[in-house]
Amino acid sequence: MYRSIIAALLLPFFGFSQADWISYVKKEKKGILAVSVDLEPDFKKPKLHNVLIVGTKAKGCYKNGFPNEEGISYSDVFSDSVALRLNKITKNRKVGMISYQCLIFDVFYVKDTLEIRKEIDTLLTKNYPHYPKYIVIRKDKRWDYYYQKLFPPIYTEDFIYDQEILYKLVSAGDDLSTERNVKHWTYFKNEKRRNSFVSKIKKLDFKVDFLNIKKDQAYPYEVQVYRKEKIYPRSIESVTKLLNFMVKADNGLYDGWGAEMIVKE
Repeated sequence: MYRSIIAALLLPFFGFSQADWISYVKKEKKGILAVSVDLEPDFKKPKLHNVLIVGTKAKGCYKNGFPNEEGISYSDVFSDSVALRLNKITKNRKVGMISYQCLIFDVFYVKDTLEIRKEIDTLLTKNYPHYPKYIVIRKDKRWDYYYQKLFPPIYTEDFIYDQEILYKLVSAGDDLSTERNVKHWTYFKNEKRRNSFVSKIKKLDFKVDFLNIKKDQAYPYEVQVYRKEKIYPRSIESVTKLLNFMVKADNGLYDGWGAEMIVKE
């Protein structure tokens, strides 16, 4: 089977391999915003009551605003330099990263703020003199920024699956705005149930792409359907919820979706 911001606002590609980090994207007025967040503080928060946001412009981006290969390398160096300087100043915890319109932001929670602004400003002025710099520090005992700007709006298996696909597309330069054929994989226990599903799905402008029988499977009757549409996060979420409901109505199994990548030149 197939399935296997400054104030509103990065990048899930900085080498974080911890299972507690997840990445997702969402549509904003000017394009796609990408977020990477450490989920561990939701379970056990360190005693750090100030949020620090440090940002700059990435050196090299796709048209969708996401850093390209050069931008990613630049962002890695930027993030490492900030983290190293912070480690010398105060206890801290990096909890998130944001990318939007070729701007990149690292989000930390820190203990002491006395010397931070001066130190980080000096660092950025010296190492990145030709790029804009953003430094925001404020008290946040309740971790409001973490929950309102970083933590995923929902946290389910389906959300993670959808976002995994969307993030791969966005990180390769796709802005998700172009309509394309979106395929969905479904399975049923018998042909009668599959035919019932196909009959209903066609009324919603879905087309049948593929029929198959896998006799060794618990749900042997496969049908792949597709429909041409945009794949913004909320829209694809609505579609997958609908298909899940319709498939279950015929005692079947919905097993995910896929779509081609479209990058505007």
